[in-house]
Amino acid sequence: MAEIKVRKVSWQEIDSFIDTLSRSIASSGYKPDALISLVRGGLIPAGLLSDKLDVKRVYAMQTEHYTGLGEASKEVIVIYDVSANLEGKKVLLIDDISDAGDTFILAKEHVSKHNMPQEIRTVALQVYENSKFRPDYYAEEKPKDIWISYPWSREEDIKALEKMKRNDDL
Repeated sequence: MAEIKVRKVSWQEIDSFIDTLSRSIASSGYKPDALISLVRGGLIPAGLLSDKLDVKRVYAMQTEHYTGLGEASKEVIVIYDVSANLEGKKVLLIDDISDAGDTFILAKEHVSKHNMPQEIRTVALQVYENSKFRPDYYAEEKPKDIWISYPWSREEDIKALEKMKRNDDL
């Protein structure tokens, strides 16, 4: 098995990213009426940003794209939609990372078409340098040859790495 470089992001770094992002959003003058978390990675960042930005309307949208560590299906699909009326509202769409960028692209188009907000901006803690989607706000850019492991996805990452090693040993 080719060695996979893994970067474990700490809770202290998460706090720093959230502080950086909340300052960037506030200094840009953007005042969202609602936050939409992309499930699962965006759940915790959305909760933290909700507190920092004092936004009480927080919704979740689930898409499916990744089937395992670094394994993506060909198409991103919406599994769980946001049913709230966001017409005329300013929305902030949140995920932990913009990897390939497909999830953000689909989610932004979907929310725009089905929920008709006045404006949608996007935020991620981190973005890979080769992502085809650049969020409006992000705290850090990373090279693609490093797998980012967040505290909320450690178990999933460990299981996927163990599975890859077992398959390689066969």
